[in-house]
Amino acid sequence: MEKGLIPADGEIWGVRRRAIVPQLHQKYVAVMISLFGQVTDRLCQQLDEADSNKEDTETESLFSH
Repeated sequence: MEKGLIPADGEIWGVRRRAIVPQLHQKYVAVMISLFGQVTDRLCQQLDEADSNKEDTETESLFSH
């Protein structure tokens, strides 16, 4: 990571931290958590339906979009 956010020090750390903080705002994180939950529920429903119908499921494509 060279001089990325985590190993950066002093002034470099401050500049980089200010650049990413808006992306980690509490409202943004809450929206993303909700979105991840919705997508996970949809995927579980698809897998449950395939299982009920005794269908094979090619999972690689489900996780690589």
